[in-house]
Amino acid sequence: MPLFVSTASHVTRNHQMSQGKRLRRRWLLVLALLLAILAGCKTGTPAGTFGCADQIVISEEAATSVEARVRQAIDNGDSVSIVVTNEEATSYLRLRQQFLPLRDAVICFKANEIRLEGLFALSEKTELQIQANLTASVQDGLVQVEAQDIAVNGINLPGWARNTIEKPINDALADVRPNFRVDEISPSEGSLLIEGEME
Repeated sequence: MPLFVSTASHVTRNHQMSQGKRLRRRWLLVLALLLAILAGCKTGTPAGTFGCADQIVISEEAATSVEARVRQAIDNGDSVSIVVTNEEATSYLRLRQQFLPLRDAVICFKANEIRLEGLFALSEKTELQIQANLTASVQDGLVQVEAQDIAVNGINLPGWARNTIEKPINDALADVRPNFRVDEISPSEGSLLIEGEME
């Protein structure tokens, strides 16, 4: 009996630590955004619009399609090669990842670039319009994101603020990694190619 109690309390403690870690990350991101807005108000320049949102249709079919292809690629063996379109990535993000503090998200893949737009919820009543131009690379089998430009409420953020925002994103990518080593990630016009191997 004591062994069972000890194991149960260990699982509960791990769950609480995991929740605390996610909460800390969210508040670090919020703090970074607030600092960036304050700095951006003085040093930033107005941002333009990406203009890709009107071309994307959100659908359950697109979200299901990308899920099925990922499952099939993983089930088929060691090597994995998946192409994801703007519609699939955006539909998946909106319909399957609703726990994220990002609403009305749109992902557009361009040549060597990933564009992300959405509303970041600071609280139930406060949202910030986010636009980001990102590049993705692979380092030691993990995807690493670098922000080329980030605008909050139309103000481009300075470099130090972009760097502050990148870290929690890359930490989150490392945490959700399955037993999969990424060899290549390649955005092109309208799609993203991901290649790798199961570990």
